[in-house]
Amino acid sequence: MKLNDIVKQILVRDIDDNSYSDFYIKQDNAKYSFFESEQSGKSLIQTLLWPMTSFHIIAYIFDTNDSYQGVVASLGQKTWSKRDREEAKEIGNEWAKYLSQSPIPRQSIPLKLHELFFEVFKERRPVGTEMQLSRLLIDENFMTNALKLLIASDQCARKIEHLLSRPKNPNLVSDYMNNISTDSGIKTLSEGLDSYGSIHVKTMTPQSGISINSLSHSIAYVKPGIDCFTLKGRTQKKNDDLYHVLILPWPLNIERDFFSIDTNPPLEMDPNNFGFFAYNNKEKITTEMVLYAINEAEKEVSFPDLVVIPECAIAKDESNLLAQELIDYFTSNSIHPPLFIYGAYDHSQPGQYGKNYLEFIYYDDFNNRNIRVDQPKHHRWALDRNQIISYKLGTKLTPKKKWWENCEINSRKIISYFDDDTHICPLICEDLARQDPIAPVVRSLGPSLVVALLLDGPQMKGRWPEKYAGVLAEDPGSSVLSVSPYGMTQRSTGLGYPPSSSVALWSDGDTTVSLDLTEKKVGISLALEKRSVEQWAADGRWQLKKALKYAGHISVGLKSNLDEIKLKVTVPQNIPVLPTAKSLDKTVLEKTIESSI
Repeated sequence: MKLNDIVKQILVRDIDDNSYSDFYIKQDNAKYSFFESEQSGKSLIQTLLWPMTSFHIIAYIFDTNDSYQGVVASLGQKTWSKRDREEAKEIGNEWAKYLSQSPIPRQSIPLKLHELFFEVFKERRPVGTEMQLSRLLIDENFMTNALKLLIASDQCARKIEHLLSRPKNPNLVSDYMNNISTDSGIKTLSEGLDSYGSIHVKTMTPQSGISINSLSHSIAYVKPGIDCFTLKGRTQKKNDDLYHVLILPWPLNIERDFFSIDTNPPLEMDPNNFGFFAYNNKEKITTEMVLYAINEAEKEVSFPDLVVIPECAIAKDESNLLAQELIDYFTSNSIHPPLFIYGAYDHSQPGQYGKNYLEFIYYDDFNNRNIRVDQPKHHRWALDRNQIISYKLGTKLTPKKKWWENCEINSRKIISYFDDDTHICPLICEDLARQDPIAPVVRSLGPSLVVALLLDGPQMKGRWPEKYAGVLAEDPGSSVLSVSPYGMTQRSTGLGYPPSSSVALWSDGDTTVSLDLTEKKVGISLALEKRSVEQWAADGRWQLKKALKYAGHISVGLKSNLDEIKLKVTVPQNIPVLPTAKSLDKTVLEKTIESSI
């Protein structure tokens, strides 16, 4: 296949789209300026001027042809040099200055940037042979310049990352961001089609092995097949070297009748060996309970930056109310809200599966409002004999069968949230343990923090959460927090183990620690050190990354006070259901716009 055909496939949605005059860069457009493009229609150079799109095209070519290793091996008779690296960095820095200028610059794009575009995307003669990608991938000049463009794009993205929100002053970054951002989120930072992969913000870079992930510090290429949504949040401005997470391992009590046989799912399996089960939290979680815990955490340690509640904690019909009341509270009191990540679920209906998903509430820095996003679970939990006995469920679910969770499994979607302090990817239980299809995406994105919501036993060293957290701690270098309900860890005694208070496990590559909830307390305030760590990309560039490392933790609140709050709460009548924003398509992540601060 020819290079220009690949570029066309990535950029043009409709085969009959004639908005581009051609898919080459010419020497005579070296004086191209952005203003000229507004008069002459779309051109390839205008599209390539957005670094996320240039990165997308080169990363797709390198990844699908497994040809990126040249940066640490050889490029024909040539090897990647310090001079190549410095030239790429210089081009990236000048590129970023051009895009960041306000008002929008009228001068030509940087000359070296245009020369690089030309060397990669020029029309080669004779067209029938020299433009074939297979020939170009063994051409040392093409490979050297393509690698320079990939690295320059990443360098530019690093310099303009702080502008990936709604800017006060107009510049080219804001123009491009307006083109790709919607109320349903940023599905890719590239203007290319996500059917050829997508581009997202990245934080951590793997420090061992070699993959396409090894070549960038600031933007990630995610292979097609996963709907990944980049969310840009706004943090509370405070002079604090610590990041505070409030863990609410609720419900604090789980009875065996929270689990039941479910005959609604339509999938027909061997009834002698398999069945479906349903889980229903009968210990209702209210806004007053959450606010009490936040206030206690603030009194004991600090106001939390993030609040985490485990898997399947809140039923769907209660989640809208909880989210709206939390936002209303912080808005009316002029308090910047923390991030919220909590597990939610919906009951099955005859012929329909239930749902297991997480809710993510954050203040959107681009749209300047509070937004609620959901992410589904990607793998069903299967209760086997040992788990049924361990959780003392044998009187509800026979140990002779394997019992599958009743949740639906649809398209694959993942949230990638970043702000000035951290970069978070949340997961649900089995998604942490199963390598496909989510784990490769997480490794590509390189979040500084992975938050795993579980409905599991004790979060202790030696169990499966530590094993899989260790994998992510090594590649790409993420810290991992897994959280399970206290009621579940207390229930895990059927195999002869004592009740456990280990409701969370923290792993950051340096420290792995079980977080125990003190008796008669309601939550754990986890303090994390904001530390800069040095990482290197495979091309030789180093960069300081924002990492979160364990600093300490303390249990907060009193269960007796929480019980009193439960008794005082009355259920409001005629609660309005929050509207859902329009989706990009039928399978896109649903987002609900709550209110403005």
